[in-house]
Amino acid sequence: MKNLEILKETKYLQFIVKEHKPKTKVVAVVNKTHQEEIGEIRWYSAWRQYCFFPYDRTIWNKGCLTDINDMITELTPVRPKPKPKTIGVIAASVDDFQKWRIDKKHRPSKKAGVRNTQRLYTYRNNTYYCVSKETHVCGMTFDLIIETKRARENKNYDKIMTYILPSIRA
Repeated sequence: MKNLEILKETKYLQFIVKEHKPKTKVVAVVNKTHQEEIGEIRWYSAWRQYCFFPYDRTIWNKGCLTDINDMITELTPVRPKPKPKTIGVIAASVDDFQKWRIDKKHRPSKKAGVRNTQRLYTYRNNTYYCVSKETHVCGMTFDLIIETKRARENKNYDKIMTYILPSIRA
């Protein structure tokens, strides 16, 4: 294994890049004493994560497994969680809002401390507010505004639009 990129060395192991794929790497795990490849770390798409694939007839102790686990952690990209959004849903009525929620297959969160009412609910960390009157906009700021199919049937639609447009976060 000459002229290859060594990612990391520990007391007994070397981690050497065998192959650069478009989004991932295949890393050989090499015994430093004998310079023998004894396993590899590669992306396992079925589990959507890097995994260790030891070769047959190899024996692993706690220290070496810790080194491998550390290498997997270093290879795994850290993806920031998306920020929760406050979404205003313009609807013809509260019933229209509830029908829209059911059509979207949104099941409100059951986490402790999360409020779910007829006019608001939390789904996948986003909070959805029913806006069926212009007064529902007062004191609110929204990251996104969407409409139900029947939103324009609301007799207050024009007033709602007048109030809601300035409430959108830039």
